[in-house]
Amino acid sequence: MKKILYIVGLFVMISACSGNSKSYTSQSNEQLLELLEDSTVQLLDVRSQEEFEEFHIRQAILIDLGDSLFTEKALDILDKERPVAIYCRTGRRSKKASTILSEKGFKVYELAGGITSWMEHDFPVEK
Repeated sequence: MKKILYIVGLFVMISACSGNSKSYTSQSNEQLLELLEDSTVQLLDVRSQEEFEEFHIRQAILIDLGDSLFTEKALDILDKERPVAIYCRTGRRSKKASTILSEKGFKVYELAGGITSWMEHDFPVEK
């Protein structure tokens, strides 16, 4: 019996430490739009300055994920007590940024499909 409990306990520990579960929530365009109605949500664009200047979602804060000081800048600019919604062009960079920030203690939402999907579905952007 002790052996079975040991094996079950070991399995639970390995599952908990596997790192395969994501620590943020992906949002559809509609879900993000609804989420942004909450004025406490911080909207973060992790694309480059050039991409941001071309178009972005209103009230977005820009912190380029490609910047070697991304984490330090995010910790300096963003409020850990408020949720963060993150987007990029297609969703790849925002997933990486979401993982980084959630590991730093932020409550994170990520826009599935990025601003490309947002615009394809006629959601508003600023140019």
